[in-house]
Amino acid sequence: RWLRLGRWLWLWLWLWFRFWLRLWFWFRFRLWLRFRLRFWFWFRLWLWFRLWFWFWFGLWLRFRLWFRFRFRLWLWFRFRLWLWLGLRLWFWFWLRFGFWFRLGFW
Repeated sequence: RWLRLGRWLWLWLWLWFRFWLRLWFWFRFRLWLRFRLRFWFWFRLWLWFRLWFWFWFGLWLRFRLWFRFRFRLWLWFRFRLWLWLGLRLWFWFWLRFGFWFRLGFW
């Protein structure tokens, strides 16, 4: 009788130990899974934010540089146009009135 009670006792102790061991592994697995899922969530969010940020910032920078370059080109061509017109006007005046300037007309 005592041997049978001892066997049942060892069985209950073994089952009790397995229950707490499974519970402990289950909670550790849940913690690991929660950490892992939280990590992947924040990592994917960070990757998505980087993609979004560099897309819009690159677009903004591209248009900004393009408009700035276009504005500088427009300034350069305007300067060249005014220079060309000014030089033509100056040469026209020189060819028209340079003779009188040389004679000391003024």
